[in-house]
Amino acid sequence: GLRGPRALGDQIQIQVHRFHWPSGNHHLARLRGLIYLIDLILDLSLQKQERILLIGHSHAGQLFTALSQMTQRPNHFAKVLGNELGLIDNPVAFQAKLEQLMSLDLDLATWGSAPRYKWHLPSHWRLVHLLNFRKLPPRFPNPWKLLTAGYGDSIYLLAGPGSDTWAPFGRDRKLNRVLDSVFGVGLSLRHWWFSIRTGIKLHNEGRHFFIDYHDAGVSRFFKSFLGHGIYTHPGLMLFNFEIMITGLYTGKEKRPAP
Repeated sequence: GLRGPRALGDQIQIQVHRFHWPSGNHHLARLRGLIYLIDLILDLSLQKQERILLIGHSHAGQLFTALSQMTQRPNHFAKVLGNELGLIDNPVAFQAKLEQLMSLDLDLATWGSAPRYKWHLPSHWRLVHLLNFRKLPPRFPNPWKLLTAGYGDSIYLLAGPGSDTWAPFGRDRKLNRVLDSVFGVGLSLRHWWFSIRTGIKLHNEGRHFFIDYHDAGVSRFFKSFLGHGIYTHPGLMLFNFEIMITGLYTGKEKRPAP
């Protein structure tokens, strides 16, 4: 654990954990990372009424989306991951972990995470999304503006359904095809192109904050990685945390219009 700043008081201690995962851009890599994340969360020493804040940049946020689905259907996902995929040794024990997670108070924040999966958020969990957009793109985005982050986060716009990468091993590709029936199509040029042509997508749950990080233009877009890496700039951490606190702990959560 790391001590909080002096402004929080000498008696307040905040546990901070950096989570490492393979970060592959496909179903199976996300599930493998999620299995380890579940163990990390359950191993935390929590005091009564303490909450857990999970922050995920890019497709790390999709681990949280999958987690929200799994906690709502623990028996189903325990069987899928155990009996069908062989990712866990003991489906009964894994189901118990998911049920234990359901009882915890989780706050979730995604930074530039594209809406690849559907959220099924428990009522006592909170969710907020930080998105780098200075203007909403039209239905057919301008290619030059995509390349220079003219709209904002170009990777977010390009990371729609079907944009998964090819798993390096044949067995993993086979398992990903099984997971298509669980989470939706992962790798498909047809689905990907359709998502590009139909414009920006929002998450089905949570509060969205559209932020202009002033990273547009040829001289800046490389540094911000097409507007997608700007979220983690050290100089923006305090600002991002202020936005998260506002979104998670003030007012009622709003859902985007259908």
